[in-house]
Amino acid sequence: MWYFLYDNAADLKAAVNQDAKAAMATTANSCDQGHSDGTWHETFPDGKVLKGPDFRLLCFTGNNGSVAWIEQAYPPGPVLFQITRSGKLSDLFTWWKSNNTIVVKEP
Repeated sequence: MWYFLYDNAADLKAAVNQDAKAAMATTANSCDQGHSDGTWHETFPDGKVLKGPDFRLLCFTGNNGSVAWIEQAYPPGPVLFQITRSGKLSDLFTWWKSNNTIVVKEP
């Protein structure tokens, strides 16, 4: 698990765009279906929602499909969270959905 701090949100967006292109990720998939380039959101107890088009969630495999990757962009940071593990992307996505990876502040 890694965290990368960027100078600004534009640099973060450019890095995720580059990784999405290299992974040949598509918005037509979700992370449990294959290489995916989508977004994530956080809903707080009072109903406020933190989201936006640059809150990216990129999922892909490497090493001939034997290693799964997830990248989660948090533009206000601007921080990129990245996790990898051996195995199926769907298993890593299941883990990601049930674990806090980025601590966010309610807007």
